[in-house]
Amino acid sequence: MPKCVWDNSTGAFGQCAANDYTLLSLAGKPPTESARLLAYAQHRAVLCKRITTEAACLLASDLGCGWDRLVSVCFASDAALLRPEVLQGRLFCAGSLLDQATRCLLLPQLSSSSSNRNSNSSSSSGLLAATTCGADAACSYLTAPQLAAALAAAPAAEPYLRLAALASFNEWPPPEGSGGACVARWLTQPDTLAALGRSATASPTGWLLQPDLVGSGCSSTLAGANVSAAPEMARVRAAVAAAASACQAAGAAGGADGCAAAEAGCDWAERGVAGGGSSSSSTNGSSSSGGTCGVGTTALLDSLFDPNDAWVKALDEMTAVCTARATTAACAAAGSIVVDPARLDTWRDVLVDGGGDWVDGGSGGAGGLAAAQPPPLLRWMAVAAVLVLAGMTAVC
Repeated sequence: MPKCVWDNSTGAFGQCAANDYTLLSLAGKPPTESARLLAYAQHRAVLCKRITTEAACLLASDLGCGWDRLVSVCFASDAALLRPEVLQGRLFCAGSLLDQATRCLLLPQLSSSSSNRNSNSSSSSGLLAATTCGADAACSYLTAPQLAAALAAAPAAEPYLRLAALASFNEWPPPEGSGGACVARWLTQPDTLAALGRSATASPTGWLLQPDLVGSGCSSTLAGANVSAAPEMARVRAAVAAAASACQAAGAAGGADGCAAAEAGCDWAERGVAGGGSSSSSTNGSSSSGGTCGVGTTALLDSLFDPNDAWVKALDEMTAVCTARATTAACAAAGSIVVDPARLDTWRDVLVDGGGDWVDGGSGGAGGLAAAQPPPLLRWMAVAAVLVLAGMTAVC
């Protein structure tokens, strides 16, 4: 297969991108947490891209597929990675407070479209959302007025809600007109919030990601491996905390413009009560001019991949080789890779079973690729291959 392919799905001019099957050219099972996550993401990216209709794309929710209506392309959205079963053992432990908060936000909500229908439909939808949320003892459904009142009484809950929304690929604050939200009960408990605040104050370099929020002592997601998740969680938490610090500095220095220009992958969110206002999902960072600059989706995703990992370096190098080629002819002349496309099927559950093995077919494998890296925030976009700008409304 060609090493690089010309991709014009994002506009008339196009660009040279690494082949969707790049990782399949690397020898052996994915050996690390970062490598397994890359394999997982590549599986989703390729399968989503194969889908050609919007209806089929939106049905592939288990893959995290999203449909871009501007260019009629199915792509692996950020939702493919931002889900509890992926983040467990990386950002938080199963059963931790942050795990509870993300899972509650993922339960059905009363959407703005439901609340704008007739009163009978709105009441029915609201009852369904509240019932579904209430079925989980760790969750509580709050209407928009109740949520606003809860945050006014306990403003310390908002940064944790923003973090949970970020980790579950949800909007926060909820979009204007939404009926409410399913939130973890601990977010309305002053004693719990006070204890979390004390932990964050005692260890500021860890930001919000303290052990009493994310848990500790959990294992890797690999079935039967009994491998501690502590090293990977420590690395990811440190990377996210560093991004939060950079975002705080960018917001303090330049407000919304400084936040947008930051290389750390920050997002700016205007201040506003729950149920209206910002459509951004940034976590609480530095406030200026009525808003906050915090860790955004891009920064969180990039933190999940160890830049020193051999597979990550291999993908980085291939991405750099391809993006440097500015014409279709130069892109086609980049060379070829040897892959077995059937290997992709072994990566559907790679985070649990480790994936299938493969012997290097002559491409050099991970060890044969140099370690030059492109700008860091391209990694997940490189895996997704189809570089499209799509809002959350296009994500199933």
